[in-house]
Amino acid sequence: MGLKSFFKKEKKSNENNESKQTHIFIDNDNCIGEDCQKCIMACPNKVFDFQDNLICPNNAWACKTCHICESICPNDCIKLN
Repeated sequence: MGLKSFFKKEKKSNENNESKQTHIFIDNDNCIGEDCQKCIMACPNKVFDFQDNLICPNNAWACKTCHICESICPNDCIKLN
């Protein structure tokens, strides 16, 4: 195994970890968005934004999976992996 193959493997494992940490599901059918916005206010990393009358993950890469948004959502609309 050469040095080049070592760095390729390291890069792949980091990419997989990042995608797992930033995977955010929002159930906009049950979200009261404009009237609530608790997830936007509570997120310490400013991941969420309000666009077109919907809550959306604007900076999903910044999510550290602290699960504050999940716990504060009154309708259980946010799920993190």
